[in-house]
Amino acid sequence: MFIKSLSIISKNTDVVLRKIEFKNGINFIVDSEKSDKHNKVGKTTCLKLLDLSLGAKSKDAIFKDYETQSVNEQLRLFIENQKIYTDMVLIDDFNHPSKEVSIKTELFNRGKRYINGEQTSYDEVNKYLNELLFENSSQKPSFRSTIKSFVRILMTKDNTQFLKVLDNFSNISEYRAIYNYLFDISDPKNDLELGKLKQELKKIKSKEENYKKTNTIDDVVKIKQINVAIDKEIDRLEKEINDLVDKKAFEKNRVHINNIRKKYEEISRQLSKIDFDILQLQKYIKEAEEKSQRIVNQELANDFFQEISELLPSITKTFLDLVEFNSQLSRNKLSYFNDRIQELIREKENKENILTELTEKNSEFISLVEENKVDLYYDKLNQLNELKIKKVQNNSTIISLENIEEQKQSIEKRLSELEMTVKNNEVEYQKKMDIFNSCFKSVAGRINKEQPVLLYNPKTDEFPVSIGQLSEGTSTGTRKSLIAAYDIAYQLFARKINKTTPKFIVHDVLESIEGDDIRALVDEVESNQIQYISAILKEKLVSSGMSLEEQNKMIILELSMKDRLFEKCSELLNVHC
Repeated sequence: MFIKSLSIISKNTDVVLRKIEFKNGINFIVDSEKSDKHNKVGKTTCLKLLDLSLGAKSKDAIFKDYETQSVNEQLRLFIENQKIYTDMVLIDDFNHPSKEVSIKTELFNRGKRYINGEQTSYDEVNKYLNELLFENSSQKPSFRSTIKSFVRILMTKDNTQFLKVLDNFSNISEYRAIYNYLFDISDPKNDLELGKLKQELKKIKSKEENYKKTNTIDDVVKIKQINVAIDKEIDRLEKEINDLVDKKAFEKNRVHINNIRKKYEEISRQLSKIDFDILQLQKYIKEAEEKSQRIVNQELANDFFQEISELLPSITKTFLDLVEFNSQLSRNKLSYFNDRIQELIREKENKENILTELTEKNSEFISLVEENKVDLYYDKLNQLNELKIKKVQNNSTIISLENIEEQKQSIEKRLSELEMTVKNNEVEYQKKMDIFNSCFKSVAGRINKEQPVLLYNPKTDEFPVSIGQLSEGTSTGTRKSLIAAYDIAYQLFARKINKTTPKFIVHDVLESIEGDDIRALVDEVESNQIQYISAILKEKLVSSGMSLEEQNKMIILELSMKDRLFEKCSELLNVHC
């Protein structure tokens, strides 16, 4: 398919603000300004509109400079307010057309896309164009990946770097898919699957590395050996626990046993307290009896009492009264201690009876309590549970590591099979390279006297193609003309192998090409009837030595500071842009 036309239209008024008619052969978009102003008239923007019609996503590229991040606010508002859209028409043949396709792209915010007047999603537009321009119903590689070899805008890469048409985040497999597809060398689906599997393998290896970092032991064999030792320790503990108690009966009556244990321990504690209190009272009684039996020097005590009485005349008691009072006090204390002991003895008997009753009613469990086997049981049970948890953790680690290893082996096996499939299914790539290089060398030789060759690399983990035999020290212009020679050669190659591809080339790489090379390039395009759409300075055409008449035949759009791409549009709508 060729590009027939591109129209810029206001949805508000249905006015066609600018219509650009293309033709087979050279289609130059030029400006008539001096070099210091040539970037401001809209040449590259016009090519961007074609790219947007061919599935590019960033609509703001029309009014935003990504290098400086500056925004042409007037143009942005013009597009938004007037609801500007483009209508690109594709045609299968200029002389005898049998098919035309309209691709409408609304440039304003939230604008839609249309195929032949029917609203279509962004993804569906790209799928449709992939089938239309490449007959690629498998969508592998994607349309936007492949079309970049035919639409080169804002080219900053030269020399062999122009072969890297994708963004910087693309991988080798994506490039292999593109070039194996374009040159009919192998199935691009295999290349893309190879790339996907390599990414998966990389992620799994990273996951394995991180997993091993977080686990002190990361060797499956070692972990299994540790589990053998854990199993032996588990068996030992289970036997010891079974020797202590009937585990099933214990677990069944756990609550009841714990209640008995609490009651038993509480009563035992109370009995110990009573025994202690009795011993203390017996000690007090003994001390009191010993004190009462001590011989007191009554004569000395009587003399002391008489002295005190003289000092305190209010005392009416005699010395004998005092002696009797002390004796009675001692007798009362002993009586209290003895009574208290009897109370404690009765209390002890009561507690012992309660304990006896508790023991008789729970004889099957009480031995556990009496021999402190409950604590021992729990201690060993905790040890057992810790070992079982450790074993579960180890088993989880084993499963994880074995799963990772299984995934690795599965992917590595599939990778090996795919690489063998790619190798076995590859046609003799050298034949395809010979066909292409016969065109490439001829075209490049006529344009800039170079003799480059495209080299194919069959290694699946390396970039698929490269340029060889390019003279060292070549100028930027020569290298830029090489890009043009490559794209022209590919059009001729596609014809020779009957491959369906776009029949157009869209470039903005001619600014640095020397005048003589431009003349030679024009001759190649015209003689081979290739649709070549490019932005170029008017002064470059003048330097090519072509006559004014020849130049005018090639120019499809001439822009200037007074007639910029959207300037005429705004005049038609009587708005300022």
